[in-house]
Amino acid sequence: MRTEYNVLLKNQAWRLLKRPKFKNIIGSKWVLRTKYNADGSVALRKARLVAKGFAQIPDSDYQETFAPVARPGSIRAVMAYCAENNLEIFQLNFIMAYVNGDLDEEIFMEQAFH
Repeated sequence: MRTEYNVLLKNQAWRLLKRPKFKNIIGSKWVLRTKYNADGSVALRKARLVAKGFAQIPDSDYQETFAPVARPGSIRAVMAYCAENNLEIFQLNFIMAYVNGDLDEEIFMEQAFH
């Protein structure tokens, strides 16, 4: 949790403000997850601060939705290319990939305490 928090601070992901009147305030929560090795031992503990997006109001809090994900066909093409050219594939874990996105809207999110 501390790593996630420090990266959010480093990237200046937010500014603390007084609660504005007449603005939709979106809640937030910490999502905690433990990843395990094949033998059952703990491999990694992850924490993510997420907005409770179900409270957002269309055309006020957002204009469109978009999630950058890879299409299955793209993944198959990369895997086929690597297999044909005897290349190895490694797993990558992008920390804070969504923090780098730009928003046109002004979002007010309530602090989550855990």
